[in-house]
Amino acid sequence: MRAELEAKEYRRGPALGGEAWESWVPKFLERHCESPRTRDRYEDAWKWGHLWLSREKLHSPRSITYRRALEYIEWRINDKKTGSTVGRNTTILELKVFAMIMGEAVRLGHTDANPLLQLKLKRDKAAKKPEMTDAEIVALRSALLFEP
Repeated sequence: MRAELEAKEYRRGPALGGEAWESWVPKFLERHCESPRTRDRYEDAWKWGHLWLSREKLHSPRSITYRRALEYIEWRINDKKTGSTVGRNTTILELKVFAMIMGEAVRLGHTDANPLLQLKLKRDKAAKKPEMTDAEIVALRSALLFEP
């Protein structure tokens, strides 16, 4: 029975009306983000999430599961077809934005629960950055004199 329901969900076409991602996510991001830079970052994260949702034919919030979130991580880190591969930490940030979007989906009544609420994913330790030399610092400071 579960397999039948999953197959039916997979064959489902795009959601109609207010439940479709396109009908409410852009408005939510615009309303939610006060800073234009934050909105740009969230929209970039959503762009990748939306691409994946389209490829997987997940047209509404009801089709999102914890297992699907784990599949997104694998796709985003390992997919070479998009021409853009990223690290685990960037992917986790994108999922956090997606979890925030799913929270709005719950509030709007598009789904009953947010399976992404507590992903508890561990970030990779950041690579150690090389120390700047005195010459690099001088060059940066002199270049900043010509910036507004």
